[in-house]
Amino acid sequence: MIPLELTLENFRSYRGPETVNFSGLRRVCIIGQNGSGKSTLIAAMLWALFGKSNLNTSELIRTGAKSTRVELLFSAEQDKYRVIRIAKRRKSSASTQASLARLTDHGEEPLEDGVKSVNTTIERILGMDYYGFTSASILLQGNADRFSSMAPAERKEFLAEILGLSLCDEIARI
Repeated sequence: MIPLELTLENFRSYRGPETVNFSGLRRVCIIGQNGSGKSTLIAAMLWALFGKSNLNTSELIRTGAKSTRVELLFSAEQDKYRVIRIAKRRKSSASTQASLARLTDHGEEPLEDGVKSVNTTIERILGMDYYGFTSASILLQGNADRFSSMAPAERKEFLAEILGLSLCDEIARI
């Protein structure tokens, strides 16, 4: 997965809409003062992709706002996708919406609409779930030793999952 563009609106400390364009960049280093929103950019990408965060959904909505919207344009394999997640504040919780589209030469081709179906399709496109993605692709604060602290069997299972080795096992059984 290669992030191409991230747009945040009322997500945590970002009022927005704020857009970060990653197109054409091979490596990205996000630096800044404590509290400047560096981790929020990563949290927004993860929430857009997987609908997961270390906070409950209502805490993702900027204080004083009624909703938040995160849009992530990314490429995977040869295709480009746009995932949009929206959360609306309710009295005691938040409701969430999600949509996923593939970008083609002819425009956008809607793929999924709804949180569960978007989550399932993104996991299929990326070949991993939130846990696999955050273990293999992103170094989250406080989780730097997650892989090295796994038991050997757990580490083997994790690597087999992200490398697609389970497919080899399925083929061997046939």
